[in-house]
Amino acid sequence: MKKRTAEESNTILEKGYINALSEIVTLQNDLLDYGRIQSIEEKALVFGPSREGFDLTELSFGTAVKINIHQARLGYKVLSGMVSASTRERLRVTGLEIITATDNRQFLRVRTRARAVVTSLEVGPGQAEKSVTVSVEDISLGGMLFSTPIVFGVDELLTARLSFFDFTLEPLCRIRRITQRDGNSHYYGCQFEELTPQQEDALYRILMRLQQERRAHYRG
Repeated sequence: MKKRTAEESNTILEKGYINALSEIVTLQNDLLDYGRIQSIEEKALVFGPSREGFDLTELSFGTAVKINIHQARLGYKVLSGMVSASTRERLRVTGLEIITATDNRQFLRVRTRARAVVTSLEVGPGQAEKSVTVSVEDISLGGMLFSTPIVFGVDELLTARLSFFDFTLEPLCRIRRITQRDGNSHYYGCQFEELTPQQEDALYRILMRLQQERRAHYRG
């Protein structure tokens, strides 16, 4: 049976996005909350808490928001809309429009001074394993930016062993872009691939803790 697309079913997103972890941010990209999609309507989404035991942040009626949605199989979506109902258990955002459908760099990126061990999965026969410690410049639900003098290639597949607070995870990531900002280091923008529910949950909690620390720092 043919699968119906969002356009064919008159909903803003395909039903496959239900339960996808999403960022709710201001139009200036300040984090408001994380939530999971509970239902999809023509021009509206309903969110529940990101995980069991958590509450949603209550937002004012009419608040303009952006929604950054991660779903590994269907891709990344970024939408804008307005809050029409908000409690600790349920958030409804209406008047939604898709901003972009592909660029995971729209996700909120949190700067960090962490280290990670990245290992290339594209080692040829007889070649030594390429595994190096790198500096993680920023991280998001969609991926991370790391720097190192070591040369990797665009589309190279890696594992990255990340340790933050009490969490350790080792996601797959693929290099999507490379820049060089100084004479020694290369900067690699990576996209996470095929995150498990456990990795997704750990990453969400890491980002929340990093964002809390950032806010505490700016408040003095």
